[in-house]
This record gives sequence, structure tokens and C-alpha cells, in this order.
Amino acid sequence: PIVVADERGRSKGYYTLYDKEGKQTWFIPAGELDEGAGGEDLSFQETIEMMQTVGQEDAFYASAITEGLEVKEVSLEDGVAIVHYTMDEEEVSASDRIVFENAMQLVALDFDATELQLVNETKRQSKTFPFKEQ
Repeated sequence: PIVVADERGRSKGYYTLYDKEGKQTWFIPAGELDEGAGGEDLSFQETIEMMQTVGQEDAFYASAITEGLEVKEVSLEDGVAIVHYTMDEEEVSASDRIVFENAMQLVALDFDATELQLVNETKRQSKTFPFKEQ
């Protein structure tokens, strides 16, 4: 199993950096960048809202919520994180969708969710990512 050390405080979301040579996407915690709300703790919903934009025009990183993806509704209750979104299928690649899903999982884990439900309202499909047994 993979063990992730908890070396940071409360989540402020994640941004992405695409390594063209290695063809990999890296997730960068917003707290390590000049993004986020300073030292302020954010709710799950506020964190995802913050992740939708990049505050610096010439930033070397990007939002994990790409153009063509739109988060419609977010909730976190009793350990279950739910994110409703729409997607322009012509604009959003399969890779973009996977990056989005991975970023949502990271944020949900930061908020101690036991599972994440991603609801694609465009395709009327739902995916559940269980994290740990209750």
C-alpha cells in the first residue's frame, strides 16, 4: 500500500503541472503556491471553488478544473463528498477528466472523506471512489 505522510495543514486545493517530457501530470498543493486564502481554513466547497481559477496570469501551473468542465454543486456530509459537474465533451479530453477526478479525490481525502461521488450531469453518470471503511 502507498502511505502518504500528512506534512501540511488544512487543504487549500491542488493545481497541476504537466511534464511534457515525462508525459505526467503533477499535483501541487495550493498552500505551496501563492494561491488560496492565505492562512484561512476553507470549507470543502470553498476549496473547490478556489481551484477553478489561477490567480497569476503567467503561472507555471494550471487549474485541475480545465476549460469545458464546470462544477455545479459540492457537498460533504457524514464523510461522503459529492461533486456534481458538467462537461463539454468536445473540449474536455479523457486525460483532462482523469486529472479532474484525481484532483477531486485528493481534496476529498484532505477533508477526511470516506468516499467521493462524482456526478457527471452531462452524461448522467455517477462514479464512486471509496477511500476507507467506516
